Amino acid sequence: MEALKTLLYASIGLAKETETKVKESFDSLVAKGKRVDDTPGAHVVKGLFEAIEENKDLLHDKLTPHFEKVEELIQKLKKEK
Repeated sequence: MEALKTLLYASIGLAKETETKVKESFDSLVAKGKRVDDTPGAHVVKGLFEAIEENKDLLHDKLTPHFEKVEELIQKLKKEK
């Protein structure tokens, strides 16, 4: 039983250490990506977010009716239960 307890504690420790290292690596990659503005990848990301920003009102207007229909359907299904 003690061996199982030790193994579980080790598993939890490993999971926590992995989480910390992954977060540090992820944060480092994000920081490097933000610093490199003259690479093609940076231009693609910047262009993507600019296009999203420019078209968000259009997307909102087109998608809102569909979301409303889905909400109505969900409400109907809840009432039928």
